Amino acid sequence: MITTVFGKTRPVNFIFLVAFLFLFFFGVHIFILNTEVNVWSLLRMAGIFVLILFSLFLSNFISKKNGLTKDNTYVVLLFVLALCFFPYTFDNTNIIISNVFVLLALRRIISLKTYYHVKIKIFDASLWLCIATIFYGWAILFFFLVYVAILHYGLGDLRNWLIPVIAVVLVGVFISSFYFLFDRWEELSQVLNFHIELKIEKYADLKHLIPFLYILGMGGLSSFSYFTNIKAKLSEQQSLILLVLVAFFISVFISLLSVDEDTSEFIFIAFPLAVMTANYIEIIEKKWFKEFLLWTFVAMPFVILWL
Repeated sequence: MITTVFGKTRPVNFIFLVAFLFLFFFGVHIFILNTEVNVWSLLRMAGIFVLILFSLFLSNFISKKNGLTKDNTYVVLLFVLALCFFPYTFDNTNIIISNVFVLLALRRIISLKTYYHVKIKIFDASLWLCIATIFYGWAILFFFLVYVAILHYGLGDLRNWLIPVIAVVLVGVFISSFYFLFDRWEELSQVLNFHIELKIEKYADLKHLIPFLYILGMGGLSSFSYFTNIKAKLSEQQSLILLVLVAFFISVFISLLSVDEDTSEFIFIAFPLAVMTANYIEIIEKKWFKEFLLWTFVAMPFVILWL
């Protein structure tokens, strides 16, 4: 049933997903996070919800514009459900904003496949990642994806390799000037506050461990499917999905380094996981198995809330 509905691109699919996300988001805030209901909290929740909606439609745009999947809405479905795996993320404004800028950077990185305006795209991606890093320090690791894309597409011009450095310097100068003008130097050190501590104990909680293992399982299964069926894909699509795979592994690495006990950093995994899983579902021939995988995705957010 799910494959029939979301196997095609229909406006009603987006209406349904937005309605589901709306109910889940505000339900989590009221019943799980116990957010106090007042004018300020409602405005804050509305702002966060708008950012999540923007992330949703941006993910769909990236997927459709670059042909990451076929003509279906699996990516947006899986993206919404993946966000719901870690409901505490809905209360972390900074990391949600950071993820928006990471998606904007991914959009520019993936569009390098056209070989048009290469330097502008590299600069734009680097600039977005600088802003994402301001809101969440570990987002800086996505700069690795920029250099992977430069290397992967054979953009050998030395200036291409220097552009990310220039973007970082420019943003650094701007931020330093801001703190200098307002005499807030003591806060500057907090902009990039890296603290590595493998907090394995947070996965002792089943509501964190189960979705983490599920994500690793689906990511591993989708990665294996990609490499075993790589010859069946067009060379351009191979390149694009490879970049998505790199983004997925960077996101997993960030989740291992992060000290956030609510695992909100897993928001970075949502888009690459959705694309990878959608590609895997598309090549499955047995309809019952497609339905099974999608129903496990649907059930997971409710299982986590029940734990």
